[in-house]
Amino acid sequence: MQKSLLIDLDGVLRIGSQPAEDISQFLKFLEDNSIPACILSNSSLNYSKQIYDFFQSYSINLNIPIITSIDAAYIYIKDKYKRVAVFTSENVIELFSEFLDYENPEAVLVGDIGDKWNYKLMQTIFEYIQNGAELIAAHKNKFWEKSNLGIQLDAGPFIHGIEYATDKNATLIGKPSELYFQSALEKINKPKNSNFIMLGDD
Repeated sequence: MQKSLLIDLDGVLRIGSQPAEDISQFLKFLEDNSIPACILSNSSLNYSKQIYDFFQSYSINLNIPIITSIDAAYIYIKDKYKRVAVFTSENVIELFSEFLDYENPEAVLVGDIGDKWNYKLMQTIFEYIQNGAELIAAHKNKFWEKSNLGIQLDAGPFIHGIEYATDKNATLIGKPSELYFQSALEKINKPKNSNFIMLGDD
């Protein structure tokens, strides 16, 4: 049986803010050889439609599914909750518009919010969790590198701080969680427990 191919977006298909060189030939190879594939991204700065639009702006038509940690979080939340407080990049919050509730959330989704972290926000999330809300982490990345600023703290250290304060572990949605890989396999109609090859840059 042919194994599925799960492909990292950043560092493989997108280098910095540009599509990778020869990406069109690579995509054609996958199509010509009928290789089942799905593109993954641990970033919570975009959801799949925005990534399709990015490549389309370079006249590159992606013909394989994409699932970001935000897409996977949406699937998870839709199956379980009606009221969710979302703390992530402004341009992805719209995806959760039907669930947004900052008064009495059943769950709290945390992703990339850059330099918006502060004591008040940490306290707010802490109180939500203490009141019974589930803590959901789009990812737990420690840091990331910004071209003009160097290494920057990512959401992971702040999420770990909330876990420590509440004595509750966050549900991890992005890599390397089993839930994320299962969601990707479902996207390409493969069994959740099927074998796959991961193509990444680390």
